[in-house]
Amino acid sequence: MNEYRVGMIGFGMIGKVHAYGWAVLPFISDPAPLRARIVRVATGRPETARRAAEQLGCEWTTDYRQITEAPDIDIVHICTPNHLHCEALLSAIRHGKHIYCDKPLVANWAEAEQIL
Repeated sequence: MNEYRVGMIGFGMIGKVHAYGWAVLPFISDPAPLRARIVRVATGRPETARRAAEQLGCEWTTDYRQITEAPDIDIVHICTPNHLHCEALLSAIRHGKHIYCDKPLVANWAEAEQIL
């Protein structure tokens, strides 16, 4: 089974909850539906990005494009505040990534039309 490399954008409360989900995936299904590991995390500030990376044991960045455009990232996991989903989502789509986005997908109709 291949291991998928996950890039997480956002690491506030919901980001931590979702990171926990990746960590326990092997324990909730036998066999696990897939193997995945968070390899890079992005937040808006260097100090929070560094702290997240220390907790996750991965690389960090403050630029979401270093996740959405990175050839070594398989899955883009978006856990930013709702009004920040669209740009990262569009970038991930343009770069052919698998995407997991916290709800709601976008903040308004104009963003939904861009995604469409």
